[in-house]
Amino acid sequence: MPEKRRRFDHLKKLGLGEKVYLGDTVLDEVRARGLWPNSENERLVRLSLRSERGRGALATLAAPTVLALLRKGVNVLVDAIFEIEEYRHLETCCENSTPVLLAIEASFETRAHRLRLRVERPLTREELRIRDETEIDRLGTGAVMAGARYKIVNERSIRSFQIDLEQFWKTTTGSAIG
Repeated sequence: MPEKRRRFDHLKKLGLGEKVYLGDTVLDEVRARGLWPNSENERLVRLSLRSERGRGALATLAAPTVLALLRKGVNVLVDAIFEIEEYRHLETCCENSTPVLLAIEASFETRAHRLRLRVERPLTREELRIRDETEIDRLGTGAVMAGARYKIVNERSIRSFQIDLEQFWKTTTGSAIG
């Protein structure tokens, strides 16, 4: 299982919520178009979806899932918000829930190491560099990160990240874990 997924599964194990990964909408579309899931095809489809459906396209596609979970009383962690329009669209889906934007940051070196080792869709340093350029220059990820009220620096162990995530949860909800 990819490390990032394991890091967020911690919330589910604690019964605190579900993760919705916006990248799944891209992967679904890559497969629907008969393409092989790799970094280049994912990049092209991601850009195509946003070109065809607007900058908030991935959030629009994921919104029914997010809304269904919220209506069941489940907290939702939406992973991979790259455009501020995605966040704004998801805010409109929250109804009586309060959305909170959390930036999770790691250095290029840390991400390159982790992505090279993942079993599903590993990335080379060059593929990561190209992905970063696309996300920052064409998608505006920097604005999303800058707009986050909360931040976790994800440079350490999985357990350290989980502790930081638990602290974030306590801070934003006022609820103790356990």
